[in-house]
Amino acid sequence: MKKDEWKYTIILEDYATEADDDVEIEVKKRYLEVECEEEEVVKGDDIVIIIDSSYFEKKVNITVEGSVYDEDKPLELKLDKDGKKKVKISTESVDYGTHKITVEVCDTTGTKEKGTRYVTIMKGVASIEKVPEEASVGDIVSIKGKTDFGDFAVFLVDDEFKGETRISEKKGEKVFEWDWDTEKELDGYHGIEVFILSEGEYACFSANYSVGQLVDEDWQRKKEVDASAGILLLLPEFSMIVSRNIAEGDDAVISGEATGTDHVYVIVFNYKGEVMFPEGGIAKATAVEDEEWEENIGELDSGRYTVIALYEGKDGVTDAIKGGKWVAGDESKTLEQRVAILEDAMSLAGSDDQFGKRDFSVSTPEISLKVPETVEIGDAISVKAETNIREGEKAFISLSFNSSIIKRTSVLVKNGSVDANINTSLRLLPGKYNVAVDISGRASDEKEVILVEKKEEEQESEEGKESMPQNESVTEPEAVAEAKESVGESSGEINESQEGEERKIPVNVCDLLIAVVMAIFISFVVKGHR
Repeated sequence: MKKDEWKYTIILEDYATEADDDVEIEVKKRYLEVECEEEEVVKGDDIVIIIDSSYFEKKVNITVEGSVYDEDKPLELKLDKDGKKKVKISTESVDYGTHKITVEVCDTTGTKEKGTRYVTIMKGVASIEKVPEEASVGDIVSIKGKTDFGDFAVFLVDDEFKGETRISEKKGEKVFEWDWDTEKELDGYHGIEVFILSEGEYACFSANYSVGQLVDEDWQRKKEVDASAGILLLLPEFSMIVSRNIAEGDDAVISGEATGTDHVYVIVFNYKGEVMFPEGGIAKATAVEDEEWEENIGELDSGRYTVIALYEGKDGVTDAIKGGKWVAGDESKTLEQRVAILEDAMSLAGSDDQFGKRDFSVSTPEISLKVPETVEIGDAISVKAETNIREGEKAFISLSFNSSIIKRTSVLVKNGSVDANINTSLRLLPGKYNVAVDISGRASDEKEVILVEKKEEEQESEEGKESMPQNESVTEPEAVAEAKESVGESSGEINESQEGEERKIPVNVCDLLIAVVMAIFISFVVKGHR
């Protein structure tokens, strides 16, 4: 037997046959190493214990302080042929805090060896992205979030189990996403709660609850909510806009807003009750994008028309459309009769249809211009006009004198209006001028405006105010004083307290001139009486 760095060779010889054989044996020092994959473990995740030892295929006892595998009931396992083992222990029953892990092995000689490690059980963190404060009944509300633990996310709305999703990993983070269909929900405030569960917890939960059931308060209190949010669901809103008077040659455009739906329906009748849109009365959905919708009917002949726009409501059902066609009677019916049939169908008891009805007309292009009668030179002329020509058409505005255009500008028609300002120059002379507006040669109008000079009195008054200090006063003139003395003597009453005293009063230039003239006049009158 030879020894070489803990390796031994045993040689067997048969002296009779002189045959021999040898076997090498490697002798290792006894050891037991215990490691935890993570020293901090989120509650719900598993504690992973890694064992490496020289105890081949030996039994080990594992205890985790505070778990079901305590000293009285340890977890018994057998190491593999290399003396190794990887063990996962659930933390569902382990409280938060630091816990001692002990691995003990015992060989055939009765020798015991222990390995000890410590692990900290922490509360996991879950969060959801900002949920919109408001949504309409019928909207799809997306709930997205992140978590550092668990396998499933369970969603409760007002204590009712609404759905679940498996947690996935994306760019190194554990994420979840769930879409809540609010089509059958009531309007008002709703609380959303998210519970993160492990595989085992989810299996137990799904065995006791199904979608639509209320979840016990005891379960919620014991599990504790991991993330929450709130949202206000509003009843769908619906509106329709159409110009009352559309210019012949322009497209008739019907538009509006609708919440909680992705489409609406539109039908147009002429004054005879004939369906002008959609063709054949076959219902055609108009798309709603970003809560807005628009339908271009195209050009219509001159005349009167009625349009009805319909939103089926959150139930997606209406009695006004059957088999893909509007239920409005045949063309033997008058306009009033066909409209009444549809209104009755949309207003049936229990129906949540929302609709709007508008009347409009198509006529020749027209424009009506308004300008002030007089404008002071230097001020702007305010130009306003109303038209039935479509929005976005260019309107040309001009100021002329004796058929000669002096100033010209252009603006776009907006909401059936033309608004502009023409600046007048101080070099213009007073007189009569013409303001004209023309929309692409389709309609025009003109009005007369009189330019006048700025009033000189206003200018002088302003100049006087600027040149006169507010607190300035002047001494009473001698002529005024003499007149007062003459009047006093004629009445035999003289105020001795004012004798020799010079009295001051605040006056301006005009008042001073008037006072002097009046004093002289009074003086002559008094002398005449004498």
